[in-house]
Amino acid sequence: MVGHSYGAAAVMLAASARPEAVQSLTLIEPSVPRTAAGHPRVAAALERIRAAFAGPAEEVGPHEHLRRSTEPYGLPVPEPTPRLLRAVRSAMRERPVWDAEIPLGPLAGATMPKAVINGTWETAHPAYREFTGEALAACGEYLAEAIGARHIRVDGAAHAPHQERPEQVNAALTRLWQH
Repeated sequence: MVGHSYGAAAVMLAASARPEAVQSLTLIEPSVPRTAAGHPRVAAALERIRAAFAGPAEEVGPHEHLRRSTEPYGLPVPEPTPRLLRAVRSAMRERPVWDAEIPLGPLAGATMPKAVINGTWETAHPAYREFTGEALAACGEYLAEAIGARHIRVDGAAHAPHQERPEQVNAALTRLWQH
């Protein structure tokens, strides 16, 4: 199982429910800060994120939700196309990723090969790196230690190392799968 960002939460939930059925587990830039809230950098990021999204989503509307999803991270607000706004409306109905509860005990006790992959974030916009990248790196380090996974840092990549440096991520997956 391989999951990226919020997808890492989904594969973690599936793997924790039936660890004996999982051949290997790889989490790429896992965006599950609640599981690592004991880390000071992650706790500070959770506080910033919750402040940025304070109030009921229905009262905000998709345009404002889109702004809150980009500006605090130092990113430009993308053009609000009908397709993007439809996706934003869907996201507004989901449970926020930062509040996902994931049991780490079953993953820690599982014997399958496990890896957590993070970018090094040096190529990202400084505000994005500070607001998000540092917290996701800390989250990745925390999770790797908590579940007994190998922590891999991919130079020259930010939140999507599998897209930014696919050769490095594919090599790491190949090594994991050969064990």
